Amino acid sequence: MTGPAAPAPGAAASFAAPFDERSHVDAATLLAHAVVLLPWGSCEAHGPHLPLGTDRFIAEAVARLAAGKLAAEGLKVVVGPSVGFGVTAFAADFPGTLNISAETVTGLLSDAALSLGRHGARLVVVVNHPFIPPRPAWRG
Repeated sequence: MTGPAAPAPGAAASFAAPFDERSHVDAATLLAHAVVLLPWGSCEAHGPHLPLGTDRFIAEAVARLAAGKLAAEGLKVVVGPSVGFGVTAFAADFPGTLNISAETVTGLLSDAALSLGRHGARLVVVVNHPFIPPRPAWRG
């Protein structure tokens, strides 16, 4: 489930290729006054029938769909690189679950959003899956 994904119907070409596969020259144009959607999903056990990256895969799909709808409304939208870590202490005993602290999540999100803003993004939106259990609140 990795690699370039097709844009959602109605999506602008600006995010047809994954953001992190673009050059810094492309990024300058893409980020200028853009809304950046950051897919965020934990790497955690979901039982023996689903992959560890299920939450990230869903967040990526939702971000692509949202980007297509927003682009169709005339907004400049970029789907940023995915984050595949989260606060998953509740599932930490299952092999493959990668747990990071709430402080690390807050720092990662803050640093990424500030960096994107410094490079021209006008808004950064985290597309998180799942929203339960609650994640730390963040305001930039």
